[in-house]
Amino acid sequence: MVLVDQTLAATNFFSSMRLPATFFATQSINTLFKIQNPEESASTAKKVLVKTSQFLMTMAFMTSISSVVAGTGAAVVIMDGSFSPMALNTYDFLVRELEFEYLSVRLTFIISIFCFLIGMSTQSIVQFDLLQPYHRKGLAFFVSVASSVTIYLLSYFNHSIIDYGSIVGMTGSFIKKIYMRCDLTKPLVMLFAAVQLITVFIALHMIASTVSIFLNEKMTRSNENTNAARGTLKNKGISP
Repeated sequence: MVLVDQTLAATNFFSSMRLPATFFATQSINTLFKIQNPEESASTAKKVLVKTSQFLMTMAFMTSISSVVAGTGAAVVIMDGSFSPMALNTYDFLVRELEFEYLSVRLTFIISIFCFLIGMSTQSIVQFDLLQPYHRKGLAFFVSVASSVTIYLLSYFNHSIIDYGSIVGMTGSFIKKIYMRCDLTKPLVMLFAAVQLITVFIALHMIASTVSIFLNEKMTRSNENTNAARGTLKNKGISP
């Protein structure tokens, strides 16, 4: 087994990730500002889809920018040269010397792709008015196609991940790396970790609130339909 200098290959890897990440950042922020808020009379489902699309496009933009910044930072670390560049292959070198940067760039890029894909799908449902009753078959077809593509990409990314098992395992390793860096000499890292925990709590609360609103509206409409049916029967002299 021959050890090879992996400096150039590692630099090319981070550079190759920055270009598509920049593309997704540009497209997501452009799409975000073109999304129009629904009118007050719109259904809860439409409002939820619009807000979901706005949130996912924002996430796609932020994660893409994070990938670009982390890739640039990794290139600077490589130029510093304070490590051994010799390894059997580029992957072994990255995991050994630049694991945090590798995980950061790859994970944020993957997240940006899925946020962009799902965000565009939800926006397409609203844009093409697929929530209307007469478009139910079209909605079912569109959701099935979008779901199949998303699942395929998820399966492919999981298959291409080495050592970490899956995207979940990679995410766990990345989070562990972040919290391993938390100490009093790095206050910004500690602040980032604290904000991440708060963000998770807020996100869970928002999801729970949205589900509650949707269920309440559905129950209200059901009660209104029941009362209307009873009123019709009563007007006809039929006991409900």
